[in-house]
Amino acid sequence: ETKAREQYPAWSPDGQWIAYVSDVNGEQEVYLVDQMGQGEPKQLTQSAKFKLGLSWSPDSKKLLFHTNDHYLHLVDIESKELVTIAHNPVTLLDDYSWSPDSRWVAYAYAEKNFNGDIHLFDFEEKKSIPILTGPTDDYHPVFTPDGKTLVFFSEAMPEQVEIHSVSLLPEERAPYQKPEDEEGLDKGQ
Repeated sequence: ETKAREQYPAWSPDGQWIAYVSDVNGEQEVYLVDQMGQGEPKQLTQSAKFKLGLSWSPDSKKLLFHTNDHYLHLVDIESKELVTIAHNPVTLLDDYSWSPDSRWVAYAYAEKNFNGDIHLFDFEEKKSIPILTGPTDDYHPVFTPDGKTLVFFSEAMPEQVEIHSVSLLPEERAPYQKPEDEEGLDKGQ
């Protein structure tokens, strides 16, 4: 029993760990505890920011969270390495999801006009890539279970929400791309 606030528990996909946010040391930090509550909790972060939205990678090796100062971070549970994925001066970065292979994170990034764009963060390259930008408000990106497609909501007009998808495979044509002119292809052009 503690007098600290312990909140936002998230169970690891492999069932071994529970991550949570606690202010036991005076600041809100991310902690990790054995699923049976054995042993001492392990502190994973050391930054005096409110931490929200804990999300485990499917391989149970990394945790995503966002902060009240508009950052999206990742922490490796073994090394405690903290990686900043993005910062948004406009609003919170609280809309994100993992790829099934734990390599990518898709997240919505609001522009100054508050329209959301979809970005991907690659953990191998340690960089973000904007994949959908434009005049529509795109948000809530989710990978399909096979990781080949990203599905998201798009709002071109207020209260006119559509579900869209984009292939993440380079060899596949985007679903909205027009077919090639077959006459030009047949003549070797």
